[in-house]
Amino acid sequence: MAPELEGERERRTSNFAVAAVITVALLLLATLLLTSGSNVNQPSPSLADCPTKVPTPWFGLLETGTSSATICFQIYEFDSASAVTLNTDKLLQIVGYPVPLGGSVFSGAANFTVSPSVAQVNLGGPTEINEGMLVAYTISAKPGASGTYFVDLQGYLLGGEGPGELCTGGAGELVAGNGHPNYALPGSCMQEVPTSTDTYAIPGVAYNVPANELYYRIYGAGNATQQGKAE
Repeated sequence: MAPELEGERERRTSNFAVAAVITVALLLLATLLLTSGSNVNQPSPSLADCPTKVPTPWFGLLETGTSSATICFQIYEFDSASAVTLNTDKLLQIVGYPVPLGGSVFSGAANFTVSPSVAQVNLGGPTEINEGMLVAYTISAKPGASGTYFVDLQGYLLGGEGPGELCTGGAGELVAGNGHPNYALPGSCMQEVPTSTDTYAIPGVAYNVPANELYYRIYGAGNATQQGKAE
């Protein structure tokens, strides 16, 4: 067998190196795609441990200072044409009113660390995919934070006579530190006129709801000392 020329040996070595780099890059890409896909509609195992026994539709007052709190929401958004994709970190609202005279609502989210159990949720469409899916939020007050705030999702809280009333005060209240100042001043309700004639039924709800709006109810809320689940 003729000896291998130096140039040929270098080319073969170079080709092997390029092939190895391409293989590693493809493996990394596949891992990233699998990881990103697992963040959509994959409930956290903690959902099975959602707190039990809270009043509906309002869970009351929940402390977040000494231990983190968990709130589990059951969410719906109907659209017969196509499914919608919701970023769960954009849905939760922690808000308050200035004291002592009140005024415009402001965000208190900077005082808390919030971790949703899933990054995105696909809802609705012709097959009503994932309607009623549970999403858990773990909420902790940041060091030095203090005050009482409203918490809710950007949608309609199911309950009462129908979805026509949109109320400030939301799903309940969060307490950081000693709870002072109390920014969760009494709110009010306004009548919302549905813009859709396309309506849908939700199990356990006595009325149909219009399409193209987010609806939610409290499945459970609690922490180490306060445990509850909606019935």
